[in-house]
Amino acid sequence: MAFDPQPVFHAGSPATAPSEVLRIIRARSQALTDRRLAAARAYQIS
Repeated sequence: MAFDPQPVFHAGSPATAPSEVLRIIRARSQALTDRRLAAARAYQIS
């Protein structure tokens, strides 16, 4: 058995992911990102 470090797809980072993949992932995660930012801002104010 041999190890092949080349990925079968090129979406392991935003730098190599196709723009459509980035758009979809960002749209899906926007609500969670907004909640996390709000929690972080609330924590900083306290």
